[in-house]
Amino acid sequence: MPPDDDGASRGIWEEGENKSVGKIGSDLQEAEFLFTTTPERTLSWRIPSSQDTGSILAQDVLAIVEAKVDSTSKIQIQDGRPNTSEIIYNILLLEHHSVDSKVGEEESSSSPIFRSIKVYNLPTAFQNKSQQGARESLKVPSFLRDVQDLHVIISTRAGTGLASSFFESVLQPLLESIGRSQTSYTVHPTESAETISSLTESEFLPLAQKGFKQTIILLTGDGGIADIINGLLSVPLKLEQPPPPGPTTITNPEAEFHIQSTSTTTTSNNNNTNFTKPTIILLPFGTGNALSNSLSPNPSPNSPLLHLLRGTPHPLPLFKATFSPGAKKITPGSSNINSSSRGGNQETNSPPTNSSTHDSNPTPTDTANTNTTTYGAVVFSWGFHATLVSDSDTELYRQHGSKRFQMAAKELLFPSDGSETHQYKAKISLIKKPPSSSSSQTNTVNATEKDFVEENSISPLERPSHFYILATLVSHLEKDLTISPLSKPLDSLLRIIHFAPLSSPSEVMRIMSLAYQGGKHIEEDCVAYEDIEGLKIDFDFRDGETEARWRRVCVDGGIWEVERGGWVDVRKVGRGGEVIDVVYFDES
Repeated sequence: MPPDDDGASRGIWEEGENKSVGKIGSDLQEAEFLFTTTPERTLSWRIPSSQDTGSILAQDVLAIVEAKVDSTSKIQIQDGRPNTSEIIYNILLLEHHSVDSKVGEEESSSSPIFRSIKVYNLPTAFQNKSQQGARESLKVPSFLRDVQDLHVIISTRAGTGLASSFFESVLQPLLESIGRSQTSYTVHPTESAETISSLTESEFLPLAQKGFKQTIILLTGDGGIADIINGLLSVPLKLEQPPPPGPTTITNPEAEFHIQSTSTTTTSNNNNTNFTKPTIILLPFGTGNALSNSLSPNPSPNSPLLHLLRGTPHPLPLFKATFSPGAKKITPGSSNINSSSRGGNQETNSPPTNSSTHDSNPTPTDTANTNTTTYGAVVFSWGFHATLVSDSDTELYRQHGSKRFQMAAKELLFPSDGSETHQYKAKISLIKKPPSSSSSQTNTVNATEKDFVEENSISPLERPSHFYILATLVSHLEKDLTISPLSKPLDSLLRIIHFAPLSSPSEVMRIMSLAYQGGKHIEEDCVAYEDIEGLKIDFDFRDGETEARWRRVCVDGGIWEVERGGWVDVRKVGRGGEVIDVVYFDES
């Protein structure tokens, strides 16, 4: 920062380049501007009338947006419009007092401060170099400026509870600075784990079905996105397609719905015409924040707000998980999610005789109203990862933030009761596309069940036990955990990482530590990493897991428990099947 004394300031003005004379402040006082690049890119100014000085760092600039011209601005008018060289701008900044203070990051030692500074006639170099160039972001995005239905959801439970204070100190004044007063949008603090789901079904879904544009700013973790997706799909957009899959059936994963890429569709259900995808802006306040970290693989402290102010909406790719009839979702903090004792929660009943058995061949009548379906945009897992997420989702663990995963992992790998590290048992088949096939042909809504079977190949994993099974649409599970290094933002490719039980818990720790080194774990011979169209896990009653804890799967942080002898079938949803647009800004 330049010193404040007059002599030093005069020296900077004399020696520097990239200067301009303009105005600054709410009362637009005459000012001299100077942009310097060493030691940091800095815009400094001096007000001759008062000799007041100030400065800001270019790295703190979120955007420079065109401001309204009022009668007190004294800006020259030419042909009824302001002189283009004297258009007033607002510099929007988020200043950090600690290098660890980042949007949504629970370890921050101090809160960022939002500022808006009214200026005109800035140095051209500053406009071009402050966060990829101010001239690219002179207009407030239409999904913030023009949309009538603007909502802000504040998750009071996500992460370590920083979302509310961030809204008050940063987001609320930011929205005010771009013309959205507090009365022009609706704020929804969460009251329970069901708040977002209920709100989606009661408010966002009916508006989307009627074709209304909606923008939803989420101050949540990945679970908030999943709740909105599943809420929008709580009333299927039914087409004339085959029923959901049984344990040995391959079927079209888009059988229940199809949203056109133009955000509207007309279906055989008269209540689902003109569906318009809501636009979602994710400000991450969860623990892992996988989606946000994958949208910004090399984030700056202000990356989420750069998405908000400079991004454009893109369809968010999805996968669909269909469960056997006896599967159930486990509520965080419930008594059965913590039944982790070895030998507890055993199921000794006889093999079921309905469609949940491995050998059954369900008919459409048997399964049409009993199979459970959920959708995800981040990760599906079974084995070590799913058990880790399940075991760590307690109030005791959650207070430790992202460190809770390390704590739960230690207990899984080195059980305190002295038992061996668990080896997971199930029959797994990967659904792959032949190498010569084009990914653009995958999962078309008009494909028949027979077409889908012939188009893809089924590859069983021929091994008696498993340890790590994870399929993902994103690159990162945490800020530094690169689980799928080849994944790019919103590339619609489902990739699986899997490996068998290893020689020792220490070897597992070594492999997983490589994921924190830019994804080097995929270079190990014991780790398989490939593109898939889907996968199927069959918990055979005779040879599968007897303890319910080991049959838990993870879908975007949510935990599902599959019944003994049950199954789960995961399929990538084809392009055009997306139900939300997520705002994305490429910082590369």
